[in-house]
Amino acid sequence: MDNKYLQANDIIKKAMYDLRKLLDQADYEGAENSQAYDNLEYLIEKMEDITESIEYLAAEVKEGVLFLDKKLNKFYIKYYDGTESYPLSCGSSLEYFYDEWLFGRVEYTQRDGKEGYCFYNHEAGHPFLMEGMIVRKRMI
Repeated sequence: MDNKYLQANDIIKKAMYDLRKLLDQADYEGAENSQAYDNLEYLIEKMEDITESIEYLAAEVKEGVLFLDKKLNKFYIKYYDGTESYPLSCGSSLEYFYDEWLFGRVEYTQRDGKEGYCFYNHEAGHPFLMEGMIVRKRMI
């Protein structure tokens, strides 16, 4: 990840700290003050979301291939470095290579008379997980 995004993340964190300090001292009585306070609280929440997202994107990435543990009926990743992931479950973050890397998560679904785990991503059309799919995971 470009270091400029990490620098921007630090700036956002400092701004969040400064805003919280300011809000701790602010009067929120009255309609205008209350609305301004709520708006700034909302802004801080969004800034927190952004910093979490940037930190997620900056995390180490490991690529590999999906394999099915037939006993557990769960997929896991055999990483190219020779290690393996824990079994994936619903909600597990995952990235799938589909002409480009797409961000999504593992979910369980039933459709078209079939059921199983899928890669939940609208752009990819929520494909069912299959052995041999090229995937990657952030090590957070």
